[in-house]
Order: sequence, then structure tokens, then C-alpha cells
Amino acid sequence: MSITLGLSTGQTPMSFSLFDSHRLVVEHRFAANYADSEGLVDRIQHHLMHYSLSFSDITQCVWIDGPGSYTGLRIGATFLNMLNLSQSLTLHTIQPWQAYACSVPVGEALYGIVLPGRRGYLSFQLIHVQNGVLRPVSEGAMIAYIDFSDLVIRQMPHVQFYGAFSNQTFESLKIGEIPYHHVSLDFNLVMTAFFQSKVSAIQSDEIHPNYLGEAVNS
Repeated sequence: MSITLGLSTGQTPMSFSLFDSHRLVVEHRFAANYADSEGLVDRIQHHLMHYSLSFSDITQCVWIDGPGSYTGLRIGATFLNMLNLSQSLTLHTIQPWQAYACSVPVGEALYGIVLPGRRGYLSFQLIHVQNGVLRPVSEGAMIAYIDFSDLVIRQMPHVQFYGAFSNQTFESLKIGEIPYHHVSLDFNLVMTAFFQSKVSAIQSDEIHPNYLGEAVNS
């Protein structure tokens, strides 16, 4: 059996999914416990065993990169790299902005994805969707709240933004009247886009997390 593991540990909640070929077997979300790195292994193993699977059945992994929690990213990357050393996996990395963009319920459009950054900052990227394919049209950038507000007002006044912040939290940042909607990371949507080559993924021999900035919630 060929199982694909999807893993995101840089944002809260952490999550992982297991796919048999292109079929979702299970998706699990859980609160981050940065003091218990073994908890991630135990959770994945529990779900593998529930479906009569083991780590040896995993043949490829899709990693949702940072920015995000430094500790969370380190836990996830260490686990994947150790698993890869033991059984030689195919590793793919997807940028977090594109992963969250898979959950945005719009057709062909230009919009922005915003994620928590280090304290007082957020990270964002502009995404363009055409024929169902997600393409970044800017580099992922870390920016202070006040500078982000000024940038949007001056250069992107009509762009809608989506992201991991709750609507209430985003409003509490007091960064101006920027159109924003919360979306959750949905691994079923991410992996469907991955299998259909509608999201950019980088294949590598080792996971190197993008520590662009420590997440506010870590």
C-alpha cells in the first residue's frame, strides 16, 4: 500500500492527513503541544494502526512549510527527516499561503493570504487563480501590522484577504478597514490540488523549514 502523509505543524492547530493513493483516509487536527515532540509521532501512529497501517506504508510526504511557530516547524521537519532517513520517502514542500489558498471559496481572482508572523507582524502573499491553478504573484513577506495597512491602502485597495487569523483577531490587530475572511487549512483540498498539479510543490531530499518569523501564537 502507498500512503501519502500531509503534515502542517507551523500553524495552530497542527494537522496531518493520510491518503491512500488520492483517497482521503483520515484528517486530524489537534492543539499544539510544543513541549511534547513525541506526541506527534504517537498521534500519527495511532491513526495508522486504526487502519491497519504502519509508518513503513508511507511512501511520500507533503509538508506545509513556514513561516510559523519556530518550535512547531522544527518538530515537524525533524520528524519527517528522521522518517525519510529510515525508509527513503519522496518529500514535497508547499508554501503555507498556497495551502490556505486552497480553502478560499472564489473562482478566478486575485487575492491575498495573511498568516501570523512574529509578534507585531504578519506574513502575506498575493495569489492568482486561473483555471483552478494557484499561482503566487508576489514573494511571501513579513511585514509589521501598521506597514501592511499602509501598503494595502496605497497599492491594493480592492484586494480581498483571507487567512488563519479568526475574524475577531484580525479586527483586534487594528490595521485598518481591510476586507478579510477567516479560512481553515483543509488538507483534503490541499492534497486534491497537489495531486492535480494545481498548487506549486517543491520536491527535495530533506526538509528545511522557512523560519521567516516566529508565529504570534507560539
